[in-house]
Amino acid sequence: ASGLPVVTANQPPFTEFLSSDSALLVNPERESAIATAMIQASQPQIRRQLREPGLAVAARYSWATAAQQHLDQYHQLCSQSARAID
Repeated sequence: ASGLPVVTANQPPFTEFLSSDSALLVNPERESAIATAMIQASQPQIRRQLREPGLAVAARYSWATAAQQHLDQYHQLCSQSARAID
């Protein structure tokens, strides 16, 4: 959300919402891969390349969106429970 590159594991759950277009995905068990990605993340070209896709991903996961999704789910469950009681 700050427009900085993300370095994360190349495995679920991270790969469920991030791709190589929006983050630097690495094998979390390889220290050299993590170190290389951190160096890459400091390079201006990589930072520019990942900025917009990263911001787009972050925009889909705001606190407001998460709160609204939870509220919608609660309303749906309450509605289903009320119908089951009738």
